[in-house]
Amino acid sequence: MSILSGNGATGFIGSPIGTPISVSMTQGGTGVSGKTVTWTVKSGPGTVNAASSISDGSGAASTGVIVGSPAGPIIIEAASDATVGSPIDFTVHGTDAPNSATVSVGDNKRFIPQTTTIKSGGTVTFTWAAGARDHTVSADGPNTIPSHDNHENDPFSFDVTFHAPGTYPFHCMVHGSPGAGMFGTIVVVP
Repeated sequence: MSILSGNGATGFIGSPIGTPISVSMTQGGTGVSGKTVTWTVKSGPGTVNAASSISDGSGAASTGVIVGSPAGPIIIEAASDATVGSPIDFTVHGTDAPNSATVSVGDNKRFIPQTTTIKSGGTVTFTWAAGARDHTVSADGPNTIPSHDNHENDPFSFDVTFHAPGTYPFHCMVHGSPGAGMFGTIVVVP
């Protein structure tokens, strides 16, 4: 058993780390399927999505990690009975989400970043990129943001403050639709 991915990953408090933690189960260089791996939080404020998982056809087994509070390191043990290299410890890190963020509107008909995470009570500034033309920031349901459905051109910006944790999807009415084309998401964590 060896680390495949996720060691050293980071995430915001109240959210998953950016990538699952994964191990590779091999014998003679070939992936071994059907091996049970147990995942245990040894220290730090976090939880695993699954307490155990089974290695797939390539020998990979993984789980997600949700970051708790306060910010800091979380150590997770991966173990599999009668396996060389077991147990293995992963260290992931939790950080506080920022209180403010900026989303660029219209750069190559995209929102950059496409997903933005902020702390509850934080503010996102939507700023039209240089040369951006004919863009909107239109809310999708069920969690909605104050939309700006007017077609705007650079230079333009507006602020939205998010008071409640949740996921807030949006899109440009001209160049996208919910979840397609020019779209984005604000994730608000406690």
